[in-house]
Amino acid sequence: MVKKLLSIFFVCLCLLCSACGPQDAAGKSDGVTSVANYNFFGEPINVKVKQAPQKILVCGNSGAKTLLALGAGEQITAVVLTDAGEREALQKQLPQAKIYTQPLQLEAATLLAPDFILGWRRYFADNQLGDTTSWIAKGVPAYIQDASGPIPAKGKFPACTIASEQQFIRNMGLLLDKQQKAEELLREIDVELQVKKPLKPQKVLFVEFLGGNIEVFGDDLLSGDIVRHYGSSLISYSAPFISQEELMNMPAEKIFVVYHGGEVQKNSALAQLANPLYQHIPAVQQGKIYPINYNEIVAPGCNLVQTLRYIRQCLET
Repeated sequence: MVKKLLSIFFVCLCLLCSACGPQDAAGKSDGVTSVANYNFFGEPINVKVKQAPQKILVCGNSGAKTLLALGAGEQITAVVLTDAGEREALQKQLPQAKIYTQPLQLEAATLLAPDFILGWRRYFADNQLGDTTSWIAKGVPAYIQDASGPIPAKGKFPACTIASEQQFIRNMGLLLDKQQKAEELLREIDVELQVKKPLKPQKVLFVEFLGGNIEVFGDDLLSGDIVRHYGSSLISYSAPFISQEELMNMPAEKIFVVYHGGEVQKNSALAQLANPLYQHIPAVQQGKIYPINYNEIVAPGCNLVQTLRYIRQCLET
């Protein structure tokens, strides 16, 4: 009898301890929806809402597109663009929203009176909106878009992965009360992830030409996780920038050239590899060079499935 009473006591104690322990990364409690996020410095925080926001300020094209894909377009009142070339298209989809092509300062953002802010990390710098924690302290939930953290330096931030992009979509579904639509988007991504992988492992390079600099996208970015998922390896360096000599000796079998903007910028980026110094790189010799827009490989949000499909198809050729 004593053993039985002791067993019941310890079971109750365990249940009590679990109830007092850390809450789930995402969920609802007492009418409040809470999801895990981080502040400008990479420190973990929780973002909470009592009801679905109705006056959302979005800083970043992919964030706006993701909210549109979730059916929350009418809840967006202002958008700050990372790519001004998409202004006309987004304005048509968001006729009620103010569209900005330059970052907002704290005062201008405050005048918009948002009840929720979603943005790439860089917009929460002190000389722009200020850290998310300061907005949360004022009663305005603010969320840094997953995988938009410090690039190229990772710092305290988690690696940018397929899973972090999926988590972003899931969290937006919870916060905006659009879980059903979020699950539809996630299922579409899962279908692509289950497609048969290319048979041949390959050495892959993601490179961006920035003026006189050459930046290599590393393993801890989304490009690395996608390449690994499809059974190949990403050529990476300890530092994000490499020399022309290092690129000349690159054993890459496939090269993805990252660019910003439209057709003109794309062609200009691709032309960099026409330099005779690079003609003995295997990918250049075989014509295995593929353009990819920066917004498709950095925090793509709802466009992740298109990015996955494009990279897989390029690896299959």
